[in-house]
Amino acid sequence: MGQFDKIVPYCQQQNHNPDWAKILRQAVVMNAEQAVGLALMLTSRDNGQMPKIPIDNVAQLFLEGNKIKESTAFLLRALEHNRPDESHLQTKLFEINLMSNPQIAEGIFQMGKFT
Repeated sequence: MGQFDKIVPYCQQQNHNPDWAKILRQAVVMNAEQAVGLALMLTSRDNGQMPKIPIDNVAQLFLEGNKIKESTAFLLRALEHNRPDESHLQTKLFEINLMSNPQIAEGIFQMGKFT
């Protein structure tokens, strides 16, 4: 039904811990743009939680489907806290865009968000 935003709250309410990578893979195939929101919920560290799936794995799922735009959108939001332990993902973000769309990579660089 495309209601990806309701998957995580429902599973939490039912105390169910599914294979999040499998669900996300299906979501990317069905609607990659909406899957970005689900991916952000699954990688959230709000309230000191551990992510349900690592950011690396999520980026790989988008890239496997050649979803460059969605991968970029996801990584920009997921990495917005500029954490040192995620520097390799910042590099991956630049690498993806340098190879597919250098203008986007330049725009990300000019934003000055990442160190």
